[in-house]
Amino acid sequence: PPPPPPPPSLPPKPVPVPLPVPVPAPAPPPTPALSVMPTPPAYGGIGSCVIWGDPHIRTFDGMRADYYSSGEYWIVKSNSVWIQGRYVPTDFTNGLAVTKILAIGGPVLRGNKLVIAPTYTTWNNARVLTGFPSTFERPHLLHMAYNNVGALVDEAQDASKKHVVHVKIFDETPEGIMVQVN
Repeated sequence: PPPPPPPPSLPPKPVPVPLPVPVPAPAPPPTPALSVMPTPPAYGGIGSCVIWGDPHIRTFDGMRADYYSSGEYWIVKSNSVWIQGRYVPTDFTNGLAVTKILAIGGPVLRGNKLVIAPTYTTWNNARVLTGFPSTFERPHLLHMAYNNVGALVDEAQDASKKHVVHVKIFDETPEGIMVQVN
């Protein structure tokens, strides 16, 4: 008798493919006649970082970065201040991630943790700023206000429904550390 036919070949098992680590998109090249790069603040000077949309970031040194992948990323990680953002996809952005939660901690908050999300704010896991408008304070550490005052960073937002969380962290400088979330 002839030998039996070989067994049918099975499709190969899928091999997991590691996802690339998100990296900031490079800043667009400057347009000579129209673009002026801001001078970065001196170490210890006053600086500004702006985060908006799905999520776009203008860093303290004036550069631009865009992140579209889900996950948790450092926004500020210094010896004294730690700020992380959680980015989550939405239907509105066709699956691109948007900034949904900010967590602020580090030695400047003396072991405390502040979390700001679209529908709640917590201080050490306890809800604060539960009314509108409202305030929350820890003397000599931070002051927060929840109100309709301040500029909207994202022009796509409806200004008539403006809800803004203002945070001032007292870090032994006259200016303090200011955070505005809307």
